[in-house]
Amino acid sequence: MADIDYLLIGDTFSSLLVASKLEKQGKRYLIVAQPDLIGREYRASETPFGTFDHGISAQSENTFDAELLGWLEDEMGLKIHEHAVDAAPQTFQKGEFTNFIGFGQQSPEFYQALADYICDKYSLLIPHVHQWITHLLRDIPKERFVFQQVVKMNFEGDRLDSVTLSDRKAIKAAKVIYFDVFSKLMTHLPNGVLTGRALQKISRAETWTSVYLDLIHRGNFTENRFIHVLYGTGKEAWPCVGVFESDTHLSHVPEGFDTNTRIQRSSWVTFVRGELTFDDEATGGALREVKRQIKRAYPDIFNEVLFEKVSVHPLSHNHLVGVEKGIEADGRFTKLANLYVASPELSEKALIWRQIDMARRIQPAISGETNLEASSEIR
Repeated sequence: MADIDYLLIGDTFSSLLVASKLEKQGKRYLIVAQPDLIGREYRASETPFGTFDHGISAQSENTFDAELLGWLEDEMGLKIHEHAVDAAPQTFQKGEFTNFIGFGQQSPEFYQALADYICDKYSLLIPHVHQWITHLLRDIPKERFVFQQVVKMNFEGDRLDSVTLSDRKAIKAAKVIYFDVFSKLMTHLPNGVLTGRALQKISRAETWTSVYLDLIHRGNFTENRFIHVLYGTGKEAWPCVGVFESDTHLSHVPEGFDTNTRIQRSSWVTFVRGELTFDDEATGGALREVKRQIKRAYPDIFNEVLFEKVSVHPLSHNHLVGVEKGIEADGRFTKLANLYVASPELSEKALIWRQIDMARRIQPAISGETNLEASSEIR
């Protein structure tokens, strides 16, 4: 007998979307995640000067998906407005900005990840992404969250019988939906669930860690609203992408400032091979190079920086499209009766859209009955 209808594993935006729907349906479910970490790549950046999107909030025309946006609005019951900006991407070479036409012979290994941001047109979405998360969290009781780690999945035949957490508690669920990094799930799956070709593709997949630099500048530092593609030459060729948002009044006025003070936010990103953390030497090296590239284009930029935040997200731009053999269209493993996967790497989409895509893809799994009797209490 199952303890609950659904067990959701992972702190992604997609798991939050699915949890919101289950809450509306009155289902019995738990989320193995911390509410203050869920959707971490898109959480608000709290600063002394107000709350802002974390990372680059511009949605490039390369990745923007109007159909998914419409589906998301219906799911959240929230109207999202699109503000389009037309501005060809620019690079800084020989002392001036010029149209970016490509890297030529210096194309970086992580070009595809950078390409998610490089475009002639991008959109700013209002409400901001971090406000979507706040909106969804309002309706989900805190007791739905389990602050533990998955240590073991216990299978009986073709069924996932229970999931053991780090507090040694085993939870039985009629259906288990896995949203976390796919490679972590591999350590728990029985042999034969995925094909040999799929396993080979996973083992050979390139992994990248994104390094974000968020800056808040005093006043209107620049009128440039285009996507910046900055890179040097030779050993300095460590490209980064960034954008300046429009300047604004302070939403929170710290001591030493007044209500007339205006600020401008800029966000930058680059990538480092591997699954790294903030403390890794390669992460620090990438950050230093990014700052050097920015300073080449804007020599005085760090003189008027009021706030700086660096964040690191391992595996944020990985793709494992092509491992779907053995996984049904609704995310269920063909050889397992009640385990579903909605890891973002399995989507062909990019950025926030791949998480929305996986949340939509998993809908058939949560639209019908669980077909298993559940006990009356969540244990």
